[in-house]
Amino acid sequence: MPQNLYNHFMLLSVGIRILACPKLAERFCDYANELQVLFVSKAEKNYCKDIYVYNVHCLIHLANDVKRLGPVDDFSSIPYENKLGQLKKMIRKPQFPIQQIVYRLAEKQHLRSATRNHRSSVAVVKTEHSSGPVLAAYRSYRQYKCLETNNYKISLSTGNNCILITLWRVM
Repeated sequence: MPQNLYNHFMLLSVGIRILACPKLAERFCDYANELQVLFVSKAEKNYCKDIYVYNVHCLIHLANDVKRLGPVDDFSSIPYENKLGQLKKMIRKPQFPIQQIVYRLAEKQHLRSATRNHRSSVAVVKTEHSSGPVLAAYRSYRQYKCLETNNYKISLSTGNNCILITLWRVM
C-alpha cells in the first residue's frame, strides 16, 4: 500500500478508535474531530470526488455526536443492522415475512427450551442384553435395549432383520 494512502487511512482509523473508546473519547474527542476533518478534506486528493458520499461527510460531525451521546458503540446502528440480517435469513419466501419470522423465532425458542431440558435430564439405561452384533473393539462394553430420560425414551427391538427405534416423550 502506498505510504500516502496508509497515512490517510490512519487518520480515519485512529480517529474512530478514539471515538469508540469511552476513556479516550472523553479525553481526546476534539483531537479525533481534527483527524476526521483532515481525513475528509484529503479524501478527494487520494481517491476522487466520488468519495464524498453522505457517510464520509458524516465523519465531520461524529465527534459532536460522541460529545452528546457517548462513545460511537453506544449509538451505533451496527447491532440493529446485524439483527436485521439475522431476521432476513429467517424469511424463506416473499409471502408473509412477519409470520415467517414469528414462526422461526418460536422454533428457536422451542429448541432452546428442549435443549435446556435435555441437558438437565438424567439418562438411565435398561434391559441389558448380549445378542447384538458388536465390533471387536467394543466387545467388553455392555449392551442395552432402552435409554430413558426425564423427557424421552428410546427403545430398540429387533425383528425381521430390522431395528426399530421408538422415540416418545415421557410425561
